[in-house]
Amino acid sequence: MGLENGNENEKRSDILKAALVVAALATPFYGHKNVEAAEIPQSASWEVGVEKYKELALHEKVEYGGNLVLYRGSSLHWVQPWTSGSWRTVDSKAREKSAAIRELGDFKKIEAVCKFHTHPDASSRRAFRIPETTEVPPFAPPSRGDLSIQNMAGTSDLAHGIGISMEKVYKAVFDARGVWYYRQATDADLREDTEYWQRRERLKEMQSGVRIFKIQAQDWLGSLSDETVFKLGQGLPTEVKEKTNTRDKDAVIYALSRVLYSNKSALAEEILAKLPSDTERDRYRDAIGRMQEAEKLDDVDADEETKFKEVFKIFVTGSISKDFDFEKSYAELQKAYLRGIDAVVRFVPYNKLGVEPPCAGVDYKPQ
Repeated sequence: MGLENGNENEKRSDILKAALVVAALATPFYGHKNVEAAEIPQSASWEVGVEKYKELALHEKVEYGGNLVLYRGSSLHWVQPWTSGSWRTVDSKAREKSAAIRELGDFKKIEAVCKFHTHPDASSRRAFRIPETTEVPPFAPPSRGDLSIQNMAGTSDLAHGIGISMEKVYKAVFDARGVWYYRQATDADLREDTEYWQRRERLKEMQSGVRIFKIQAQDWLGSLSDETVFKLGQGLPTEVKEKTNTRDKDAVIYALSRVLYSNKSALAEEILAKLPSDTERDRYRDAIGRMQEAEKLDDVDADEETKFKEVFKIFVTGSISKDFDFEKSYAELQKAYLRGIDAVVRFVPYNKLGVEPPCAGVDYKPQ
């Protein structure tokens, strides 16, 4: 019996080992054997550091992160690149790196801190199923995740840990063809797209009015007698009744309010008929019309994010083509970033980085 248990334990151990091997092979995680190869001398020039990040984007299968500190007087210090071993993401290590930057000293003389990471050519091809045989590598702009709340929090942690404002932290992605600077859009950025800005402001204004109207409508329905509310409730559509506790006045009021807001049924007119005057009925109809308009505008706003995903994919996959119109596609991509995810991006190819200051950022205007 003991021998059988021993054999069984050995079998389980062998199975566990085999499972771990399979998991290791299946997981998109790569060793840290190339971390040393990614090292940049602390006082290396901008050009030397850029060349290293270019190599990482072109030849490594995993993302690398890194920082560059710019001081008043044009001096700079590189914080060594690092990797989490994933082809899709890299840990910001905000607390660890902010401490390392403070240890460099003179943090009060910091002009800016650049927060970099790479988008490897291999991972872009993998994500969009692009063959490795193309003549030129695809572009790999900042992703939706790069502009997520989580990444914004990492930027905030880095700035706070160093003791500088978030405005002094510049973010950039190195891909196989150049550098993508990016940041969250401000109201000033959004105003430059007049049509979009006016639509957003109209939506905000209408949503504020809708919230007030809904409160008033709920209060008015609540002021009706129990008998009136339950009698109106009898006219609710069957599918609504099935989801509503028709013996609970508040539940019936909520269901009636949904019918009222749609204003597309005889029951909605019956509800409106309970208002004390034609003037009130007209006011409610007007408010419901504005609510429906706000819903349409909200749908259009949601469509912008969906469109961003489409434009992003078209840009990346189309960029390997000989007929790729960069200027046209780039303008469409920038517009999609602004409207779809409230972001601003600027691309600089490697052969033009030398004519700009180090880590010039999104808002730099080339001469």
